[in-house]
Amino acid sequence: MVGLYYLTVTNTLSACSSVDSVEVTAGADLPIANAGMDTTLTCFAPQILLDGSNSTQGADIDFAWLNSAGLVVGNGVTLLVDVPDVYTLNVTNSQNGCMATDQLTVGLDNLAPTASAGMDMQFTCAQTTVVLDGIGSSTGPQISYLWEGPGTIGDATLSYCGGKEIGDYQLNRDQRKWLPGY
Repeated sequence: MVGLYYLTVTNTLSACSSVDSVEVTAGADLPIANAGMDTTLTCFAPQILLDGSNSTQGADIDFAWLNSAGLVVGNGVTLLVDVPDVYTLNVTNSQNGCMATDQLTVGLDNLAPTASAGMDMQFTCAQTTVVLDGIGSSTGPQISYLWEGPGTIGDATLSYCGGKEIGDYQLNRDQRKWLPGY
């Protein structure tokens, strides 16, 4: 740690002592490594650009990005990744060999919600409407629903009352907003 350090040497028989000091300073040539904040790959962001631009930069500064296995996976200020891992940024001053490191974790959150449109159904002379439901699908405040198919699409609920349109209907749970029907 930088600062002023004192050494006191005492003769325990005569009680005489002498003091000397030394100052420890930070050299101007020590690089700074800043790999950025931890981040997460998602379905919306399957690739992420890691950015070390807040690190020391210059003609005598070298960059190396390493994965958790210690393999160099990039040597620029930035690195495009699509694999969750712990990444280390080494920033080296090539003039004096001093190196600084920083790490960040790239997590993964790409679990798709469950979409369950139910069993196939059949219109008959006696049964001219069917009820399509998404029971068994994922639920929650962050989940939205979209029914698509050849008939009129109902409101933005989990269930849909169909009419006489024969065809395949699909419940897509990966949508974040409602789109107009067919």
